[in-house]
Amino acid sequence: ASHELQGEEHHLTHGGRKTQILADDSLTVVGNQHISAANHLVSAAGQVHLSSKMHVVIDAGMTATVKAGGQWINITPLGIFSSVPMLLGGIPMPGMPAVPGTPLAVAKQTALPASASSPSGGPSASEALPALLAGDAPIVELCQKPQGKTPMECPLPDCPCARALGVGGKQ
Repeated sequence: ASHELQGEEHHLTHGGRKTQILADDSLTVVGNQHISAANHLVSAAGQVHLSSKMHVVIDAGMTATVKAGGQWINITPLGIFSSVPMLLGGIPMPGMPAVPGTPLAVAKQTALPASASSPSGGPSASEALPALLAGDAPIVELCQKPQGKTPMECPLPDCPCARALGVGGKQ
């Protein structure tokens, strides 16, 4: 599904939020991105790559530790410590840069005109449908759940909304 929003978007969640994405996730921010959290924990199965065209600043109030390959470097107010003496040489390891995907253009969706389903005047839905199919706009089935009800109360035996939520429809 594609959605396009013109203007600001605000969300307030009272309680925890858990999101699982079963494929890649891409985020492109044209402006700045600000994140504030009590703790920010990242775990990656492959690699974490930080890259900047200008500066990378790691600012720790007390300590900063880099651990890799059983070795470590620890920076504290008392000094810089390492698990082994520092050696000159070596080469930097390349990392995989971030290449976020961009969203596809949102297609305009078309529903049947009000007159198409109205018994008074205008073509019937069966007469209007071939004309809509001949155009290039996609046709979207409107949700059948009663207003103010949940997808579990949808009258369709195989409700696409309920199926997307994993709750089924009326049996």
